Parts: sequence; C-alpha cells; structure tokens
Amino acid sequence: MRSQSVLHGEMRQFEEPDWRPLEAVGTELLDMFMWMHEVEVHGGLRLQAYKHIDTRRYLHLSATCDAYDYVSPRGYRPIDLADALEETLAPLWQDRGATIDEIAACIAVIQRARNRG
Repeated sequence: MRSQSVLHGEMRQFEEPDWRPLEAVGTELLDMFMWMHEVEVHGGLRLQAYKHIDTRRYLHLSATCDAYDYVSPRGYRPIDLADALEETLAPLWQDRGATIDEIAACIAVIQRARNRG
C-alpha cells in the first residue's frame, strides 16, 4: 500500500555504508545489494539507499526498516516493506533467470515482511 505523503529528500553521504536496516530485513539479501548512499528527508529521517545487483532497482530503508519509494524529483513516499521488496526482487524470477534457492530466499524475506506488517 502506498501513502500519498511525499517527503523531500537530499543525498547526504556516499562514504560510510550502513547495512543495518537491510540486515534487519533479511541477512539473505546482503550479497544481493550494493549500498549506494544515505538520504536525509524532511524532519531529519535518514534513509539508506540499496541497489539490487541484478534488477538494478532501489530499496530505500530507514533505521527502523520502514520502506520508502522514490518519487521524482527528490521525493520519498512511505511504502509497505513487503511491497517494496516485491517490486525490487520480482524481476529476478520474472525475467532474470534466478535460481530456485535465490527465489526461495527472496520469497521468504517478502513473506516475513508481510507477517510483520
């Protein structure tokens, strides 16, 4: 489910990766993503931007594992974590030829996120 509120954000740093939000969502994902940068949105909230190695899609997570969808230009809108994961990972099994083990790991992480919410 997408929220309608869009928060303005600015990239703040590209030097010190923070893997904690992605690790909290699922350690299975750590080898599948690159940390790209940190974004600060209105009010001081920090988001970590992770880019999937194969799908090239971004996952933006707060320290509390809340997901945000990028909205051009420089906007970020809250999105359900499971939906964000599915949007980022689904191309793996739709058109990227993922292995059974990769698909199972992705589905397990998405299911855990759905059960959390």
